[in-house]
Amino acid sequence: MRGYIAGMGSDLQRRDRAHERRWLFRLGVGAGLGAVLGLMIGATWGLIAYRTGSLAMWGVLLACTMFLSAVGALAGGMSGLESPDPGKEPSQFDDPVSEPSGLTRVEEPPEESPPPR
Repeated sequence: MRGYIAGMGSDLQRRDRAHERRWLFRLGVGAGLGAVLGLMIGATWGLIAYRTGSLAMWGVLLACTMFLSAVGALAGGMSGLESPDPGKEPSQFDDPVSEPSGLTRVEEPPEESPPPR
């Protein structure tokens, strides 16, 4: 029993580490894309609304960058929580589980039922 539990523990730790890497990667990508988008929007907004090089322009640039990188990190982190595509779900077993034979049978209509149309 101990070997089974020890094996499960290492497998669970391996899957947890893989999940953590994927989640951190998505979080970083979301924050990075948000920061780039924030720089572009903040620079555009700051240059249109305020004098070039003014403190207000830099404030808008910094605020847009910080806000959109936080929103991007949130979206990236949340995307790591969605369900995987059908057929690509993680399995609890290394090999697919097969059904024992004899547990199910082909369903047949009762003998007194009318024939199918």
